[in-house]
Amino acid sequence: MLWFPEQFALALREAAILLHDLIVILFSMALVFHIYLGTVAEPGTFASMTRGTVSKAWARLHHPRWYREVTGEATGDDPRPR
Repeated sequence: MLWFPEQFALALREAAILLHDLIVILFSMALVFHIYLGTVAEPGTFASMTRGTVSKAWARLHHPRWYREVTGEATGDDPRPR
């Protein structure tokens, strides 16, 4: 539309610009929200992304089955008796 504007009606061009601007705003908000959820909302996640390791408490809380497999310790949410 920007290369050949004379081939499109003015109302269509204006609607396309408005739609483009709205999508950019929504995408920007989603990006900021995604970064927030990956860092501030879950303490310990940013450090795990930069270091490549997690604390035992974080692993136990977020991935109890994996924690049990790696450490052999019970996590308290295991329905199977030992």
